[in-house]
Amino acid sequence: MKYMIMQILFICGCIICFALTGCGADRSAGIIDIQAEGPSETKDEKNTEDAEDKAEEQTQSVVAVYVCGHVNRPGVYELASGSRVCDAIEAAGGVKEKADAEIINQAETVSDGMRLYIPSRDEASNVDRMSQGAGGRSSGSVPPAVNSQDSGLVNINQADREELMQLSGIGESKADSIIRYREENGPFSKIEEIMNIRGIKEGVFDQIKDSITV
Repeated sequence: MKYMIMQILFICGCIICFALTGCGADRSAGIIDIQAEGPSETKDEKNTEDAEDKAEEQTQSVVAVYVCGHVNRPGVYELASGSRVCDAIEAAGGVKEKADAEIINQAETVSDGMRLYIPSRDEASNVDRMSQGAGGRSSGSVPPAVNSQDSGLVNINQADREELMQLSGIGESKADSIIRYREENGPFSKIEEIMNIRGIKEGVFDQIKDSITV
């Protein structure tokens, strides 16, 4: 009887030891899993932050410049931050034969959202005469509509879309046509030439002739 009791106690002891050993292994494996997962999640977060920082740096290092007027390929161009006006002109395919790029400060640094207008020699001559009358030739980029500021008239050779659309009977489509016409054919030599544009005939011309100049 005593022998049987000892056997039963031995078997119970083995069962208890086995159970405790199994729980310890499970707990140890859990700790290893947690420790293994921790660094992996931290690395993923770091990679995400690095990618966001890199994207932000790339965005800040690019500026958009609208190059128009007497260049071969007018349009909006993305340039590296710190680029010069000469770089923007080169991106637009260079200037046309009738252009006067010397009046522009080509060493000037471009800025995001900048509008760079390259005038013709005739336009530059008009600006030069006005500047001399004011006491000397000005430097820097030619304003988009010099005459409209000084005389109250809209210069159809220099005005941008918004300024042209202020004229009676000139909507967005006609304003774009005026800009495209002077880019392809050079500046208007007289205001009557605006009637060469489709949709602008005598009726519209009579409405705007007292408000425009060249």
